[in-house]
Amino acid sequence: MNTDLNSTNLGLFGDMSIPFAERWEFSIGGRLNHDNIELKRGNSLGVAGLTGSDSTSQTYPTGRMALSYKWSDQIRTYVSLARGHATRVYPLFGYPANGVVPDPYPAATGWTYEAGIKASLFDNRLDVDASVFHIDIKNGVMTYLDPALGTFGTTYQDYKTSGFELQGRMRVTDGLTLTGGLGYTYSELGSNGANINTVAGNGVPNTPRWTVTTGLQYETAARVVNLPGSLSFGVKYQFTGSRPADVDNSFDLKPYRIVDARIGWKNDANDLEIYAFGRNLLNQRAETAGALFLGVQTVAAGPGRIAGVGLTKSF
Repeated sequence: MNTDLNSTNLGLFGDMSIPFAERWEFSIGGRLNHDNIELKRGNSLGVAGLTGSDSTSQTYPTGRMALSYKWSDQIRTYVSLARGHATRVYPLFGYPANGVVPDPYPAATGWTYEAGIKASLFDNRLDVDASVFHIDIKNGVMTYLDPALGTFGTTYQDYKTSGFELQGRMRVTDGLTLTGGLGYTYSELGSNGANINTVAGNGVPNTPRWTVTTGLQYETAARVVNLPGSLSFGVKYQFTGSRPADVDNSFDLKPYRIVDARIGWKNDANDLEIYAFGRNLLNQRAETAGALFLGVQTVAAGPGRIAGVGLTKSF
């Protein structure tokens, strides 16, 4: 099967912020989008019934507005509302039937509600961001494995997610910085356009309840090793909790832990860097996707340990 997809996306956008009453600020931004998509599918055998074309176009607005209050020069709180709209998607594994290409799925749309606080404390040595959110998606496109047919398919699916995020950055000394983050997400599938919906109430695939990140970054003058310029060292730890493998919530993908590290040297002009890096130092084969196939839990595994060196030059 041969596929020719042509997509044209145009946009007109703008935003502005309006301070008022000394401590308040209102910001608003919007974008007017136009999508035009043309799809042609054929086959090397020239079978007419398996050859067809279709097109779709949409014009739609998206945008965001926020209201913030500045309690002091170091602390600010805010609330925001955003409207999202995705480009329509044709079925990934759809084939022409009697020369007719399946229609694209309805465009995914969503509302995002968020409230949070941003603070810079202890003479700007500690930065803290905390937020709560709720996201309501309609017609989100998901891919799944149909165990009855043994093939992959796509469907459109309503779902909701709610949770909180906490991020922090602490400058311990002039060269040492610690970072950390904690996230919690509750997700739930809704309607999906099917006459009989068997997945409503299930968790959203590959969406973990808990995530944790922490890191350390250290920079110092390279004269400690009798070199010009500066040295840097960084290490980062990431934990991702268990999450549903598929829309049926047949089983959960296992939690995983990733440790990355990087060491580098940069010259005095700041335009040349030589570095070495290691990714996934614990060699964890993270389960990135999964499905129940013929009663067997089948997963796709991510890459193992990766190490390398690099050079960056700015002109």
